[in-house]
Amino acid sequence: LAADAADPGSRDALKLAEFTRAAWQSLRPALVAEVAGDGPLLLYDAAPMARYRAMDVLDAVADAGRSGRNAVWLLCPAEDPAQPPRLDHTVVPVVTENEWIVLPDAWVANQHRSGEKAS
Repeated sequence: LAADAADPGSRDALKLAEFTRAAWQSLRPALVAEVAGDGPLLLYDAAPMARYRAMDVLDAVADAGRSGRNAVWLLCPAEDPAQPPRLDHTVVPVVTENEWIVLPDAWVANQHRSGEKAS
C-alpha cells in the first residue's frame, strides 16, 4: 500500500510498477485462453487493469473475443451512462458502438425477472 501511494518516480513506485507489469504479462495468456472457454467471459472489478497499466492485456482479451471466439463482457459501473465506459478514470477503448451497452437500473435490480413492470 505504501508503494502504491508513493511518488510515481520513487524507487517503491517503480518496483511496484515492475512487479505489476510482470504479473499482468504472466496472466495475459490465461485471460486470452479464457475467451476460448465454454461460454462468455465476464470481467468485473477490473479497475486495477487501468490503475496498474494493463489496458494492453484488456485489449488482447477484447481482440480474442472480436476474432470469433466467445463473447467478452466487461462490467464498468458508471455515474453518467452518456459518457464512455471507464476503469479508474481511463476510457475503455471500444471499436464500435455495438461494443458498449448501458444496463438500466431495472435490469441491475433484476426486475426483468420479477414479473413486475419496471418503472
